[in-house]
Amino acid sequence: MPALLFSSRKCACVAETTVLANDLKSEGFKVVSLHPGEVNTVMWKHLKDNVFTESNKSMSGWRQPSMTPQQSVQAMLQVITGLTTNDSGKFLLYNGSVIPW
Repeated sequence: MPALLFSSRKCACVAETTVLANDLKSEGFKVVSLHPGEVNTVMWKHLKDNVFTESNKSMSGWRQPSMTPQQSVQAMLQVITGLTTNDSGKFLLYNGSVIPW
């Protein structure tokens, strides 16, 4: 059930990005959703220790992220500063590539 709740909230967030992008287009705003990538955080450690267990085979194969929060933020800032009006409404990965949804 937690996965369903997470994915439905994520879907709503990305959909809201499209709505906001359309609503604010005439004012020159650029609205995107950004995925920070796989970041080595305390939250990831908690998931690894408490969720991604051997008994949960659907999570097997996950590896510890090597990107630090600082690296993720630095990459996202580069994407943000390079946004164009054509990017508005999109779901982007931290490196600027489009995530289709």
